[in-house]
Amino acid sequence: MEIWQDNLKAFRLFKVISTQWDASMGSIIGLDYNCFSLVVKLKDICENERIFNI
Repeated sequence: MEIWQDNLKAFRLFKVISTQWDASMGSIIGLDYNCFSLVVKLKDICENERIFNI
């Protein structure tokens, strides 16, 4: 799979937090963003709007 350079930081961030899915009664309902700030700091990812905008 090829990942464009412009998307690499966002992809890495998603990959790291991809273990944080919330589930209820066997259904996935979304990502748990409570750990997001900590992950960004630990992985030394520049937190800016550009990596979140399409």
